[in-house]
Amino acid sequence: MSDITLDVGLAYKIKQALIRNQIADLADLDWLATGDNCLKLRKLRLGSKQPEVSRDIVCVDRSKPVMYPDGYVPQYTLLPAGPSVFALNSLELFLHDNQKTGRVTGDFLHKYLRDSEMLAGCLGLIELLEIQKLGVDTFRKHFAGKVVFGWRDVARGGDGNLHVPYLLQDGAELCLYWFRLDEGWLAMCPALRFGK
Repeated sequence: MSDITLDVGLAYKIKQALIRNQIADLADLDWLATGDNCLKLRKLRLGSKQPEVSRDIVCVDRSKPVMYPDGYVPQYTLLPAGPSVFALNSLELFLHDNQKTGRVTGDFLHKYLRDSEMLAGCLGLIELLEIQKLGVDTFRKHFAGKVVFGWRDVARGGDGNLHVPYLLQDGAELCLYWFRLDEGWLAMCPALRFGK
């Protein structure tokens, strides 16, 4: 049991440390409060060489531009949004009602997300690339049997059609592909969105 009492003085001390270290993003605090991340930092302070990095936490460097593959030109790209650090279990798997029992086209789904002002809360290419780096085991743990889409970034491919990036477990690999918007989306194809 801890002998720490979180009074006004201690809360002020923590606040000053956050300000001094320019930690102004609530996502950083959410990360610190997730799982045993505080313990990992304590182990680092007590002499461990490197804290263990959770395979369920995604860190995104939003200072770098998103690099699209050759032949893809961004069309409806929104500015990078969302936290720079987030837990995979905090993501929402969004399905349109029609998608739950049937099939919708990507054009329909994209228009719905735009018109409902939900597109900005969707993950995009940069987040999918970071999730891909965590590997197939982590992906399977959170999204088994699903093909997850990053609707914030829609690009025109070399074939002249609009495409959206997605992650798919292909055997022992986690692959990022692009899917045409004139194709059909089923219940196994949710949009990844940041949780509330």
